[in-house]
Amino acid sequence: MRKCESDGVITTDQELIVSLLDSGCTRAEVGDRLNMSAAVIGRQISRIRGKVKLGTYDPPPLPIEAALTR
Repeated sequence: MRKCESDGVITTDQELIVSLLDSGCTRAEVGDRLNMSAAVIGRQISRIRGKVKLGTYDPPPLPIEAALTR
């Protein structure tokens, strides 16, 4: 069963992808950790970017950005 993305909220998998990418993992490493292909990771990143562009998802600040605001 596919997870619904129509409300603009990211899925659990997308949250994990964002978290792993923010921690410095490459797409290949993210795919290995989540047992997904690099192509699937790329598609999920595209979907996340689309939600950011539409303004329906506001990602958490990167660690360097968070450090600058302290």
